[in-house]
Amino acid sequence: MMDEEFHELDTVFDTFRDGSQSLPAPLGPAAARATVRRRRQLRAGITSGLTALVIAAPVAAYAAGVIGTNGPPADPATQPPTPPPSATATPSPTPTAPASPQSSEGAAAPPDGRIDQATLLATPLTLPDWPNHGVMDCPAGEYQLVSTPHSMGDISLRQLAYVDVDSDGVEETAALLHCQTGQSGEWQVMVFDRNEAGDIDLVGSVVASSLSGREGGLPEQIKEIRAAGNAVEVQVGDILACCGGNPDIVQYQWRAYSLDGDTFRQTGGPAEFPVNPMFTDLQVKSVAVEGTTTGDTFDGTVRIAIRNAGPARTLTWVAFVLPHAATLKTVPTGCVRSDYAVQTEPVGEGNTTYVCGIGETSAGQDVTLGTFQVTAPASAFPSGGQKEVIVVVRASTETAEWAEHKRIPDLQNDDNTKIVTFTVK
Repeated sequence: MMDEEFHELDTVFDTFRDGSQSLPAPLGPAAARATVRRRRQLRAGITSGLTALVIAAPVAAYAAGVIGTNGPPADPATQPPTPPPSATATPSPTPTAPASPQSSEGAAAPPDGRIDQATLLATPLTLPDWPNHGVMDCPAGEYQLVSTPHSMGDISLRQLAYVDVDSDGVEETAALLHCQTGQSGEWQVMVFDRNEAGDIDLVGSVVASSLSGREGGLPEQIKEIRAAGNAVEVQVGDILACCGGNPDIVQYQWRAYSLDGDTFRQTGGPAEFPVNPMFTDLQVKSVAVEGTTTGDTFDGTVRIAIRNAGPARTLTWVAFVLPHAATLKTVPTGCVRSDYAVQTEPVGEGNTTYVCGIGETSAGQDVTLGTFQVTAPASAFPSGGQKEVIVVVRASTETAEWAEHKRIPDLQNDDNTKIVTFTVK
């Protein structure tokens, strides 16, 4: 009703101002005095009603929770007059100042450690040393990450995960980083947080890869990270399938790492990789050489035994290097003379190399080669002199499995070569 009454008054005043409608004739002094009394009564009623509204509206709003108690007090000069309190009046609640964020122990809450990718890429970070092979090529100390590597030693940001690693109620930022070395590279997972000043600090390194992994359960690559409670879960692989390699040869597993003091330790998942069924692991088990110089000729024998220690069959060949001036009396079927067959071995100038195809060897199979008959001039093999024979075993590179990258090369090269020194009788 109040709005309607004011609207009617406004309409009358507008009509009076623009003169669009004729006004009634005055009714005389008595009518004027009556009109004045009615207007005074109307103003008094409106003023009383507004005062009641100004007092009652905040009280109702406070009671309903619409108006909070944290706002600054109003200027007293602008407050409407307040009637004296009655015995039945309900006092208004007293505003209180807001409390600052606090932890459960009463201290100020820790800073938010969630850092987005753009911020990490734009901020110089303090990185720890890269272990394993990465220590040779990957920078440490202050460094600014890149999104895409362009040069050797570039460290790129590959993935983020948010984990409350220190159980302080706010999340920190786990980052999967890759350092470009050669055609592949090293991987490392690090965790970052913000300090009270808002700067980015390193919490610690979680796990790193090694290009010569598998020993001690080290991964050769890291594929993915994710949060698991207060732990960082890392998907690691036993083989680095780089450079056009078949990714199906990689065995992946998830491992969990948790913060223990200042160090991350593995708290879940397997600690070792199972034997990869695609491995090739050939070994030279033994080499026996003997010989005697009589008159103008040296005559000797070479016996070689190898083993397929891998989990699968493979085509195998054996190469052996005889000292200078020595040759086989008869080259057996399946063997050929080739001075270039073992280019990476210290064969020595003038030495002679023979390569023998063994055919397919099964997992766990031992193979003893026949006795090789050796001859040489006595001048090159004097009695009492010492000579060396080098024997190397390798997997064949001519099978379709190798061409399709379905097999893993023999990477345990320490048992693929044997050098034997013998004394001429």
